Amino acid sequence: MKGLFSGKVKGQEGRGGDVRCDDGVLEEKIVMGKGKKDGESGRNGEELFGGGYGGWLGGGVEEVGKKEGVEIE
Repeated sequence: MKGLFSGKVKGQEGRGGDVRCDDGVLEEKIVMGKGKKDGESGRNGEELFGGGYGGWLGGGVEEVGKKEGVEIE
């Protein structure tokens, strides 16, 4: 299957670091879930993973729906 697009994301320093896309669209500080409770701003890895996975899975379901003639709401 031919790829539709590609991109690069760099993560550094694990849970105390950050992630950045090569195009600058995504730049987030990574914090532990507990850090957010203590008022620290940023995202935890589970939030970023969940958002990316949800977008990927939803796009796949929509594509299969189009091919099968099923409307996805």
